[in-house]
Amino acid sequence: FSGGALVALLMAAAASAQAAPITFLTTWRVSSFVSSEYQGKILPSPGSNVLAAFELIDNGRLADVSANDISWFLNGKKFSGGTGKKSAAFAVPKLFREEQLEIKALVKQYKGANYETFMTIPVVSAEAAIAAPYPKSQVTNGLYAFAPLFYFWNVNSPDDLLLEWTARDQTVKGLGGRDILQLSIPAAARQTTLTLTLSANNPDNEYEFARGSVDLLVQ
Repeated sequence: FSGGALVALLMAAAASAQAAPITFLTTWRVSSFVSSEYQGKILPSPGSNVLAAFELIDNGRLADVSANDISWFLNGKKFSGGTGKKSAAFAVPKLFREEQLEIKALVKQYKGANYETFMTIPVVSAEAAIAAPYPKSQVTNGLYAFAPLFYFWNVNSPDDLLLEWTARDQTVKGLGGRDILQLSIPAAARQTTLTLTLSANNPDNEYEFARGSVDLLVQ
């Protein structure tokens, strides 16, 4: 390279480094209820309220979009918008049966151009499970305790759920979500498999229900 060409190349490289791309930092959260031992990200289920938000990053810094028109879209349909609106809330339809939602945020005329970002949010069904802290689910005759576990329900508390426990053709109804089932296993059940079933439903949403079960090996 000649000296002039080298200087031109260095100036072009410096200009390219300074022109960092404009990117988005996105996030979303949901108010669904999960049992306390759950350590993962809380996911929405049909009927859940979701809050999505973003920050626009320009040259490594938070951009000021307080004066820009921002539109929000849910599966291609606009549902919210406004000047500087970097967050938007929406409810997943109660009869939603797809596996995910697609959210788009569109920032208009930031430095003369439009910028958009997409968020894919998985949607799951409410789940109910039974905590059976007995190795290999093996028990003998006697009294055993079982706790209900809940994931992704649209309630504020497990007390809002209605439960039904079934074992050996006997059903216990009306227990709340914090209640522990005390199950008495008779000696006559030895050498059999006893299936314990938990059914749960949300009385405020007829479409939200789940069932869980565990097979107990009675020794």
